[in-house]
Amino acid sequence: MVDSRGSPSFQSLHLNGSPQAWPSQVAARHHGVGDPTHPAIVSAPSGERSVSDERHPSIDNMNPLLALQSDATKILSSLLPSGTHVALLDFPRHQNAGDSFIWLGTLMYLKEIGVSVDYVADVHCFDIADLRRCVPTGPILITGGGNFGDRWTEHQNFREMLITSFPDRQIIQLPQSLDFESKDGLEKAQIALNGHPDLTILLRQSVDMARAKEWFPNSEHIFCPDLALGLGKLEKNGQAAHDVVLLLREDSEAVAGRDVAAFSELEYKLTDWHLDLKSQFMWHIYRLPENIARVLPISRPHLLNAIQWSYVKAANLNLRGGIKTVSMGRVLVTDRLHGMFLGALLGLPTIAIDNANGKVLGIFRDYLNTFTHVEMAESLDDAARRAKSILSSQFSNN
Repeated sequence: MVDSRGSPSFQSLHLNGSPQAWPSQVAARHHGVGDPTHPAIVSAPSGERSVSDERHPSIDNMNPLLALQSDATKILSSLLPSGTHVALLDFPRHQNAGDSFIWLGTLMYLKEIGVSVDYVADVHCFDIADLRRCVPTGPILITGGGNFGDRWTEHQNFREMLITSFPDRQIIQLPQSLDFESKDGLEKAQIALNGHPDLTILLRQSVDMARAKEWFPNSEHIFCPDLALGLGKLEKNGQAAHDVVLLLREDSEAVAGRDVAAFSELEYKLTDWHLDLKSQFMWHIYRLPENIARVLPISRPHLLNAIQWSYVKAANLNLRGGIKTVSMGRVLVTDRLHGMFLGALLGLPTIAIDNANGKVLGIFRDYLNTFTHVEMAESLDDAARRAKSILSSQFSNN
């Protein structure tokens, strides 16, 4: 699809065929990939409903969600007036479901405030000429998450390239956590960022505000809740088959380990973000337009709509897989930040354990502690004790 300016229109693409209003209640079933009523792809016309009214059921343990959504909406709308055309860059082209939650939540917020997303790209499919053609003027948005630093260098290098390549454009880094382990990595970032005249950095945890002001003094810094909350209240997928789902990291951010002996008295499932075989197959199908464009760069301008369609499908695939995974347990124990977010949005009793860079505990202290069904544990042993207490209480209440 092409908008009135002759550029590919991402908004019309991903909302094509969708009802143009939020449902007042989330349906009592999980919405799957391709379902036009999925909360990640339904939008409201500008001015019809706000984030803080009928979008989500106003039940007690969701009131914190409404407040956090309202905060994020006010911040984004102050930076991006209705009618603004933007590029949204660094699509998470991997199966870490948490990054897909952020990206889909970002689309919801941008649609809510009347912002048109006219160009979307990941690290490998990005092209400066495509961006300039699709969004000749206007802000460049960089997807939020936890890759601002020298731990995940591919994304940081991309961020720095964008900031140095577009000194004439407003650039907004959507909510991130800062994670620099080396002096060299930080100094490299400072050279790139401190030379930009119009850079705004949104930070999703308060501890990073002071760091950002010290490290990047020429930028504007704003505290903003993680945009995954834009997904709103979600519904669990089916009945729990286990006492506990242990959603534990297997990468460099893991500190809790995977010694789950303390859970031996419980029926548990040990896992991480993974797609089942059918979803894996669909993932590779959705990646075809992107892969063709990488092999045949001359085809890329003609595949932009297909690539952007595939992003939405792949992200929703991760969302559905994440919900399916955590819904298998009556209690969720996780050291993944967006495992904690997903538990919060599902209303699932959730016990979180901190990760290597402290973002899980930091964000819990900043705002996720307002969800009464989410709590922190100091270790897997502590989490096991808490899980047993929750399960015992559930049994007593039944």
